[in-house]
Amino acid sequence: MKHRLVDLLQSVPNGDRLKIESTREVKRVPFGDNLTKVQCSEYCSFRNCSVRNSNLTPADCMDCYSHEVIEAELLSESGKRYPVTGGIPRLLSDSAAEFVRKNKESFSLEWKYFEFGERNWGQSIEFRKNLFLKALGETPEDLRGKLIFDAGCGSGLLSIEMANSFGMEVVALDLATGIEKAYGRNTNPYVHFIQGSVLEPP
Repeated sequence: MKHRLVDLLQSVPNGDRLKIESTREVKRVPFGDNLTKVQCSEYCSFRNCSVRNSNLTPADCMDCYSHEVIEAELLSESGKRYPVTGGIPRLLSDSAAEFVRKNKESFSLEWKYFEFGERNWGQSIEFRKNLFLKALGETPEDLRGKLIFDAGCGSGLLSIEMANSFGMEVVALDLATGIEKAYGRNTNPYVHFIQGSVLEPP
């Protein structure tokens, strides 16, 4: 999880702002882009300051993107805690967390056997990317630098491909644990995986 994600998230279901707390593991990761503007709009978790009332520079953002939070907790303003485990924030309401606990084995079974790079639903990744562009009525050039929320990302393969092919930043959410495999295969710093429910998006 990148600190960048904190600017984009809120707690579920009440919408409080979040902050990273109790960080237990962070690792350095490659980041080769030369950013020209500050990425966060309100709060910089990496420097722990408001974006508006600070002297943040794109260099701060480049430093942020080169740090991956592996184990920590997210704390909401109202005191609710959410774990970050294996680099993935687990932003589940109590009822969604209970559903996952009870149904983890069956609900995530599809992704247990999914091999990264396989077709999803018999469709190639090229077909799915073209379907995505057609549905939006946009060109790849229109999407470069845009932020998108991929709700119900499943295997995460399309999320990663949208970032790689179209230059987008993608927040990819799914309730199933297939996102763990996707997170492990992802090398694009602009793809952020979250475990959560599309019925209560963070």
